[in-house]
Amino acid sequence: MVSGLGLVAVCCGVASPGYSQESASENKNPPAHYAETLNKNINVLSQEDAEASIARALEERDAGRGIVAHILGKLPSPVFRNPEGFDVEVRDLQFFPESGRFVTTLTFVGHPNDVEGTVLGALNVQGRYAEYVRVPVMRKRVPSDSLITDADIQWVSVPKDKVRRDTITRSDDLIGLAANRTLAAGRPLRTEDVKAPVVVKKGSEVTLLYRRPYLELRAIGVALQDGSIGETVSIRNKDSNKVVQGVVEDATTVQVISVGGMPSGGERGGIQ
Repeated sequence: MVSGLGLVAVCCGVASPGYSQESASENKNPPAHYAETLNKNINVLSQEDAEASIARALEERDAGRGIVAHILGKLPSPVFRNPEGFDVEVRDLQFFPESGRFVTTLTFVGHPNDVEGTVLGALNVQGRYAEYVRVPVMRKRVPSDSLITDADIQWVSVPKDKVRRDTITRSDDLIGLAANRTLAAGRPLRTEDVKAPVVVKKGSEVTLLYRRPYLELRAIGVALQDGSIGETVSIRNKDSNKVVQGVVEDATTVQVISVGGMPSGGERGGIQ
């Protein structure tokens, strides 16, 4: 019976204290009478609340950050109830990092006048846990070449062991960049999924800028290819029809670095 004073037995699908299918060598965290009070002065405990308490206890024991815990088996609903209130203690917690399993005792402590409190019930449970990290994903489908803004981003939690080395984990690595391909909603992104946005479009007119000490020349050119800031592109001088190479400075300016296959500082330097 699940009530204020009736729950002291082991429930379905859970283990007796100290039981585990793991080898002794894997358990690097012996219980050692460990107890952590995580839910204080509550009246009802659900399975979700119990799992959240265990997850916080695992984090306190340095099992990882962003822990999500799942108890094996279906517990009574509610797990425990006491109209006068009670604390939930996670006692004798053992966890096994190699397999992601845990064993613990949920202890329900009442609120009498004495300092130690009165144990109203206890439940031995086991289950699995995993460390999760939050990553930015697209809120909705984003077409290729579209600029990514803060409004396009939402955050989701994914298992840490599913996060690759090139998975994007910061929104700053997305905002202001462009989709390198169509990006699906809700899926973690990798660095190859985004690119610097195109600011100079093929066929657009730009200012060709030639700089040297005490000299600056300008001309109008037509872009022969798309270009992002910092990228080298080919530009055709509208006056001479010659092709020059330059580095994109912004959406309207390209700084010349070579003319007709020669560096811009050569004998034929300048914008021809």
